Amino acid sequence: MLNVFRKRQSLVKIVLGFVLFLVCISMVITLIPGITDTADTAANPVVAEVAGDKITAFEVQQSLQQVSQRNKIPPEMMPFYSSQILNEMVLEKAGLQEANRLGLKVAESELLEQLRQNPNIFPNGNFVGQQRYEDLVSEQFGMNVAQFEERFRQAVLLEKLRELVSDSVRVSPEEIRKAFMEENEKAVLDYVLFSP
Repeated sequence: MLNVFRKRQSLVKIVLGFVLFLVCISMVITLIPGITDTADTAANPVVAEVAGDKITAFEVQQSLQQVSQRNKIPPEMMPFYSSQILNEMVLEKAGLQEANRLGLKVAESELLEQLRQNPNIFPNGNFVGQQRYEDLVSEQFGMNVAQFEERFRQAVLLEKLRELVSDSVRVSPEEIRKAFMEENEKAVLDYVLFSP
């Protein structure tokens, strides 16, 4: 009778080991980027859409990884940053669409002028060289030069849009004085209460 239980126990161990092996393999296939097709909407759901431009979970995850690598964010804090990063991505896409709608463009000369202001790429006004530039972009941003320049172009385009909006806002000295007085002027009242 004990032999039956022992054989059954070893059979259960084999079956559970096999199931555990299948679960591990499926997790490896699902969680490692590049193994699964990221275009599949079931595996890569759309988390936001801005006027037809979709933001997928994979894109949010990539941005989250880039931010965590640059800022040395501990893994346990990552869930707190995911919604903030998604909001920034939505605002960025909306801003880019508005800039395109307004016809704003970034010329190559403007892009080059902005890149020249980066002391890592142009130390003392001299270009570091194409190979060092590629290495620098890969190390710091985790992307190739074309992707980096496109992201940089988008950042310059968004800055142009901000300047366009903020330059049209004018505040008179009287409005500044009035706002200052409302925030900072306080009255101290002392009173005495008499009973009738």
